[in-house]
Amino acid sequence: MTRGNGLTNEELEEIRERADKATEGPWVCDDLDTTVVALLYTDVTDIATPYKEVDADFISNARQDIPKLLAEIDRLKQENERSVDSIFGHAIRNNARRLADQARDKDGGDAD
Repeated sequence: MTRGNGLTNEELEEIRERADKATEGPWVCDDLDTTVVALLYTDVTDIATPYKEVDADFISNARQDIPKLLAEIDRLKQENERSVDSIFGHAIRNNARRLADQARDKDGGDAD
């Protein structure tokens, strides 16, 4: 279920799986005096493109941030479902009262 440019449930699940498989955090960005980031945990250390300190900060915080964001998405979805259920429940109750009132009026007030 996607509205606008939102994430699909499949995309959220893919993100969740990647986050779950990633090395446990917290990750940190040391004050490195180098212009490359080495990709660790591979047979051969690959060299990535030069980085900026703000990029390294973003990457190092991803391990903590993504699970928090996924949890917030889950919370908001549940809250939205409860709100929708409440709205529909209220509408159904009001409609039932209206129908009961109409039936009572039709029967001359003896619907009880």
